Amino acid sequence: MSSINKTKQNTKLSILNLFAAENATMLLAIYVSMVVVEVAVFYILGLEYEPELIEAAVFAARLPIYLVMAVSYVLMCYILSNTLGSKTGKPIYTIQRLLTSENELFRLNWIYNTAAFITYIGFQALAALLMIAIYNAKGFAVGGPQNILMALYRTPFFHSVVPMKNWFLILRNVIYVWSLGVLTAYKSQKSREGVAAYEFYVVAILAGVTFIYDPMGVGNLSLRLRDLFGMIISLIVTLLGLSSAKTHRREKWAHDEFEASINEYRQQDEE
Repeated sequence: MSSINKTKQNTKLSILNLFAAENATMLLAIYVSMVVVEVAVFYILGLEYEPELIEAAVFAARLPIYLVMAVSYVLMCYILSNTLGSKTGKPIYTIQRLLTSENELFRLNWIYNTAAFITYIGFQALAALLMIAIYNAKGFAVGGPQNILMALYRTPFFHSVVPMKNWFLILRNVIYVWSLGVLTAYKSQKSREGVAAYEFYVVAILAGVTFIYDPMGVGNLSLRLRDLFGMIISLIVTLLGLSSAKTHRREKWAHDEFEASINEYRQQDEE
């Protein structure tokens, strides 16, 4: 029994390694480039006039920063939603040799993509901390570690990616990361079948607008209502996507079983 479990575990690791081989290098390049460009923009535009408050520095550089976030996010969505999105090719052949089900492939893809979006937020948090460190190093602020915590709380951009104890924003980020992880995997599955997956685009746009464009408005009631609306729509669309994927897989398996039965009967008749 243990050998069977070990084989299953090795199969899962092989598939995850296959995902990583397909896009990990590109994703890492996006993460690092995003942080470097955002911090450089903050240093050049945000600190140009030696602002007394760090939120003023972020405000001065906000548009290029949002643009870099948006481009990185779109590239990520494109790469993840198209990974193994073809019916042919060496990766698909490898998966077929591993004898894994479409259900298992979908689940592992969902886990991998969710981890990729968590990493995206982690690198955004790193960019925020680097901006604060540079601001303090230039001598514009005093207060040591406490000033860093206050900057994370006061500045909407920082607070959005590092919500601290703001449970509403934490919940928002968790829902969008989960939804994007599921729906990028769903989009890949549909691409392999030659079917469009419009559900993915709905949530991708909602998450992008909500998470990236959070314009100097933490605590703004209208923005929080917008976030709540986006979260509800994302949950509904993602659950519908999951239901559709499961239904399709059941139909596919039933069809395959039916075809296998027909072939068996034909062989019996020929004998």
